[in-house]
Amino acid sequence: MENLAKAIKLAAKLRNESYDIKAATVANRNRDFKKIDFNKFYQVSIYDAADKAALKYGIDKGTLPIYLLLVNSWNQILEWCEQFDEIEEES
Repeated sequence: MENLAKAIKLAAKLRNESYDIKAATVANRNRDFKKIDFNKFYQVSIYDAADKAALKYGIDKGTLPIYLLLVNSWNQILEWCEQFDEIEEES
């Protein structure tokens, strides 16, 4: 489970770090905020991030579960992952 938690956190990190903040800022200045699809500013899809994370942590056939957990419950699954940080800190 600990490797799954690490893979989920890595996938989220890869996705977040791929956000092109400069392009999003320019688009926001030039358009109506409500009409902007901010997802297009991510350079890495959630699926690709999940795939990279599953490979790194050796989770066989782990791409789809990681992807689904992030897509359907991003905040909740990252909160679940935090319990493994606490276990690591205690060790």
